[in-house]
Amino acid sequence: MSILSIVLIYVVGLSQTISAWISQYKHPGVPVKYTHNQSHQAFLTPFKFFSAQEGAKKKEAVLCEYDQSQISKTVNLPKNIWPSIREVNEAGIERQKRVQKYWEGENVYHKICEFKFYKHVMRNKKFKDIIRHFKIIYDGPPYANGRPHFGHFLNKTIKDVFVKFFLLQGRIPLMIPGWDCHGMPIEHKILKMYNSEDKLNECNKRMMEEYDVKEQEEQEEIVENPEPVKSQIRTYIDDQYLESEEDRKKRLDYIKEEKEWEEKEIYRNCTEEQINMKKWSEFVRNKCKEFAYRSLKTQMNYFKKGGIWAFWDFYYATYHSAFEREVLEAFMNLKENKHIYQARLPQMFSSKSKSVLSDSEILHRKEKVLTTYVAFKVDLESSTSMQLNHLKRKMKDLGVKDLKLVAYTTSGYTIPGNKGLAVNKKGRYHLYQKGDCLYIMNDFILNNADDEFWAAFKHVESAETQGKEVGSTSDVLSSGGKNGSDKNGNYFLEGYVLEGLEYYDPIYGNKYKVYAEDFVDVNKGTGIVHLSPAHGFEDFECIKKDTRLKEAQNNGPLEYCNLFDEDEVYYPHIHYHLQGVNIRDVDEKVLYSLIGDDLVRCEYREKEVDIDWRCENQVHTRLTNQYCIALPPKQEIMDLIKSINITPNSGERYLKNIINARTRDWCISRQRFWGTPIPYEGNECMLKTTKASYGDADRLWKRSTRALDIVDIWFEAALVRQHTLHMADAIMNKMMYNRGAREVKDFASMLEAADKYVIEGQDQHRGWFQALLIVGMLLDKAKVPFDNLFSHLFVTVNGQKLSKSKMNTNLTTAEKGTRQLIRVNVDIHNKNVMETKNFKENRKVDEELKTIENRITPGHDVCNLLNPEHPRLMDDNSGDSLSNMYFNVDVLRTLACNNDFLTHDLDLTKDTLRSSKQTHKKIVNCFKYITSILAQNKDRYKEKVEPGTPREIGGYNKGGGDARVGITITNPLVVHNATIIREKRSKAHESYKLNALDTYFLNLAYSLAEQSSEAYRSGQFFKVLGMAERFMTNLSNLYFSYIKNFIYILPLRHEKNRAIKYVLNKVLYTLMKVLAPIMPHTCEDLFMTLNPDKVSLFEERWPRRPKTLPNVTEEMGTALTIRKMINRDHANTGSRILRLEESSMTSVLPKLESLGVDLRLMFNVAGVELCRNLDDAAESPDLKYRLEESGYRKCKRCWLYREDVEEGLLCDHCRRTMEAAAGGAQSH
Repeated sequence: MSILSIVLIYVVGLSQTISAWISQYKHPGVPVKYTHNQSHQAFLTPFKFFSAQEGAKKKEAVLCEYDQSQISKTVNLPKNIWPSIREVNEAGIERQKRVQKYWEGENVYHKICEFKFYKHVMRNKKFKDIIRHFKIIYDGPPYANGRPHFGHFLNKTIKDVFVKFFLLQGRIPLMIPGWDCHGMPIEHKILKMYNSEDKLNECNKRMMEEYDVKEQEEQEEIVENPEPVKSQIRTYIDDQYLESEEDRKKRLDYIKEEKEWEEKEIYRNCTEEQINMKKWSEFVRNKCKEFAYRSLKTQMNYFKKGGIWAFWDFYYATYHSAFEREVLEAFMNLKENKHIYQARLPQMFSSKSKSVLSDSEILHRKEKVLTTYVAFKVDLESSTSMQLNHLKRKMKDLGVKDLKLVAYTTSGYTIPGNKGLAVNKKGRYHLYQKGDCLYIMNDFILNNADDEFWAAFKHVESAETQGKEVGSTSDVLSSGGKNGSDKNGNYFLEGYVLEGLEYYDPIYGNKYKVYAEDFVDVNKGTGIVHLSPAHGFEDFECIKKDTRLKEAQNNGPLEYCNLFDEDEVYYPHIHYHLQGVNIRDVDEKVLYSLIGDDLVRCEYREKEVDIDWRCENQVHTRLTNQYCIALPPKQEIMDLIKSINITPNSGERYLKNIINARTRDWCISRQRFWGTPIPYEGNECMLKTTKASYGDADRLWKRSTRALDIVDIWFEAALVRQHTLHMADAIMNKMMYNRGAREVKDFASMLEAADKYVIEGQDQHRGWFQALLIVGMLLDKAKVPFDNLFSHLFVTVNGQKLSKSKMNTNLTTAEKGTRQLIRVNVDIHNKNVMETKNFKENRKVDEELKTIENRITPGHDVCNLLNPEHPRLMDDNSGDSLSNMYFNVDVLRTLACNNDFLTHDLDLTKDTLRSSKQTHKKIVNCFKYITSILAQNKDRYKEKVEPGTPREIGGYNKGGGDARVGITITNPLVVHNATIIREKRSKAHESYKLNALDTYFLNLAYSLAEQSSEAYRSGQFFKVLGMAERFMTNLSNLYFSYIKNFIYILPLRHEKNRAIKYVLNKVLYTLMKVLAPIMPHTCEDLFMTLNPDKVSLFEERWPRRPKTLPNVTEEMGTALTIRKMINRDHANTGSRILRLEESSMTSVLPKLESLGVDLRLMFNVAGVELCRNLDDAAESPDLKYRLEESGYRKCKRCWLYREDVEEGLLCDHCRRTMEAAAGGAQSH
């Protein structure tokens, strides 16, 4: 065999030398033929003498035929190690349970962040140099009101993709989850539970006493090295981590004495009715807290099962004492700096929520409303205008009795409160005559000439237009001076002429003035506005300038007040016709009884009205005593917005429009029970300083003699920024403590320099986004509240946006609780200023929620939404394989990300879900195939460490010492068929003999990583999936097709096989990292299968293209274009010879030959020939080619058509391989 090998090498070398010599002298008409050299897998130019020698050798050789079983033993088949379950979705569900158990049990996210932080500390030494590695993601708090739906899943998935992408980029993303728990929706549910019909002043004493059963408190447990508890900040850390038994006894005695003193003080000066109301309000607040706790725990479980990474142990809820403390301090800070003031002003009020509302809590909707035209008789004696005096004289001469101003309003129920009329100073007002009265309005009648009603009002025109009819009113008024006639000859009066005119109101006969105001739109209605100062914002601002008019308890001639109560029923003293009447019942009949003939017209029209966005009822405006934030100058807000990166670009315009639309200061006080109380009882501040303590919110509520106002939930939400930074400070100090540090650092101020992200739905432009901006500016103008803003659209089903109100109709008892009150999260004051657990009560609720935790998970809501006729909550052991796609979280995440959610709603349908399922399946199959090739010669990994044994993985070499520098894992991820296949170094490509196709696909993989990085940063996740799919399609159609002859046929350790496996290794790890943020369970499980002794894929770094990697994109691009042309027009070309005419396009083929590409495999043909001239060729703009049958036979082993295959036998290369295998078996 050695002699034969030497001869073969000699012959091959000789053929190369001679072919190079003859190629220079070949006849121009002779085609150049490319065939495959079996030893080097390169293209050579054989000649007749060489072919003749080979043919002679074949004839002399002893031919033997091999059966299929012998051939199969020499073929390298793939070795499947992943996934262990065949059905893709069933494997996905099994996988996510294992992976999530590992993530939560080992606190993987926390440990990775801690390790990255510590590495940066050891390298940089200075903390300020480390902050640039941090990314802060604010969690716009979802409302803790029942179970979540796929819209919440979309939002949390977007945030989670950013978190995992930043980790792979080497950053330290801090995602601290939170919940908005205060506000009317929860309170409404609780009041409804006790049949109080949402009326706060109805004290349900019987039910309160019946269901407020106080169980004996369980003794506080002593926990060694306790974890931070549920969103509270440990603000003090020292070496004495555990308090002594004596200190603990003193602390508990202090708490007991403090509670006893409070009980006596609270009720000392209260009447029985006040005591009952105070207890009732406390009962409602405690019950709201319980409901919020149940909801947020349900939602937390849902998000965890969605693969969402966050610091769940540090979550915040707006009812937590740490958060309420920050709210109180922010309020006091703004009050002290005059940014918050108290005033009695008109505010929008909801009769259902029984509270005022801010602009951000108002929706606009079209409804049919009663539009009213009312005439107000002018007192011409009050006129000082020359034009009006002239008009008065002419009216008297002609017997025209009255001059009336006609006002238009959509709130006719406020007419009894009229205290003035407003016109536009620059507007033009026309005269119309009906009977013996003249009416002043704008020109809207001229635009409604076809209306039979308004046709009765004759427009007063100049004499020239009327033909100078003797005795007509127009003839008399034609000389009106400056206000006499416009260019059309129409008689008009300018608005400023009407200013100061007095008129009589049609109900009481009181005399009021006409005001000229810029807010009046002369083209709207009649151009004249009726002013009711208690029930209109502009009305109030206009009337308060008139010192004659004052607010009072009654609606007098010079006094104004609210006309109706909070239930929208008129007060008895307003008018005897209105006693017991609701403003929504005011119709034409009621108005006529009040106004009489001065009611010109009433009609119902579609108009835009203000709606309470939570209760969906129409709101009204009323005078209330409230706390308001004085908004900063709009230009300053606009300048701040310019400094923020807002995606998409339309979001910036939308946010600016909303800011510009704000015409009033922000009212932040609400009249409810459930919320952070404003620390003022009347004009007296209940806090001694601007600083608050933990538990102050509840103490203030208990100590007040009446129900305090609470702050607007948007004001609370605006403080998420401050609270998140404080929580991040606590987390970072804990990380340092875990690494042996004992000095507490102020990381909160340092983190102001970190990149901060806000990611929420588009509806938050009118809520949370502007609240963050306004409050952030007022607290500290020098700090930008956030640096990056992403606003996404929504999830729709059948064209309808998903909402909790439509989905939370059948909450389980575990979710909503019973009438029995269970107190949760009781604050205990201690030296470490941290909220401790009330173990017994919290555990009771947690146990109830545990019974449903496997039923309320991502997918169950989708299953029910898409199968409304057969809704179900499937248990884990249902075994319904057809429904598995609903519960495969990575499929759902693919669905969420495979949509341009920044500009389009996600339409949730079975088709979109099936499409995402197919995308996920394609990716899994690609991973499976590559892994099976890489595992061909690998043995299964056997764990040497006993389960449950803590071990340190990885680590940072500090340079000696006994400091903990690695990541400690106790129970690694349980994987099936673990096989160590490490990622190859990027620079290792130089040690492998890669051909041009290998290099091309390596470059494609690195380009995929680079482009995906940009897509992730811009929030366009759908581009990542699209690029990955196209890459995998090219990989499958070209590279997999090309390499199968090598990986199956060549020896496993052949240099070509090693080169291919290097490429596949880099491609696999690149794909895993690129897709891991979207499909974390799939990629994590595969990574840990190949790296069972590591911590997580997300500890790795993003792929980087080595600078020394050659770029053959242009050459390969040309070759692929040729391949595409051939494959487009022809099928089954494997047995044919491809003849190409030399051209600029085919000139790259010799270079690819020199770079080791087998053009026969590339073009899937039996041979490739280049010709100077080619007749009868198929033509395209840049290429001439012809395919001819080769007459070659198919090799039984490699299945390729080759010239050297005898009938029913093997090609030369496969024959030599079989002979070598047979020889090896004999010697063995």
